[in-house]
Amino acid sequence: MIFNLIQYLRNQFPAETFYLNASIPTGAQTEQPDRKVLIQETGGQIQLFAKLNKPTIQVVCFDVSQLSARKLIYSIYDYINDRQGVILPEATADGTTYPEVETACIKAIQKPSGLGVDESGLAVWTVNFMITVREA
Repeated sequence: MIFNLIQYLRNQFPAETFYLNASIPTGAQTEQPDRKVLIQETGGQIQLFAKLNKPTIQVVCFDVSQLSARKLIYSIYDYINDRQGVILPEATADGTTYPEVETACIKAIQKPSGLGVDESGLAVWTVNFMITVREA
């Protein structure tokens, strides 16, 4: 599901560079740019008897300026928060194709927040989401 989500975001934000879990490139890029979006799998839970899977993800945006990083995280937040019935598109990663995924709901756990700067001096902003997926 995480690769599907990255593809969904990449379709909406084609100029952005996305990384998965600890800055692993998800595309053809070979160097890490100053402006990037990190998507991290942070767990989740399966609701017994309801056939619901509720993985959580963290979105972390980096940029050279606080204002730009804030604007990017809020653009992603506004695009996916409180969305229902979103179809995350088919995605391919490392030669494996993941079929599209139908979500019941994508909901932010909290509002985006600034974390200051990282060791490279890049501004860091983050937000966490819970994605409710109906299991077959």
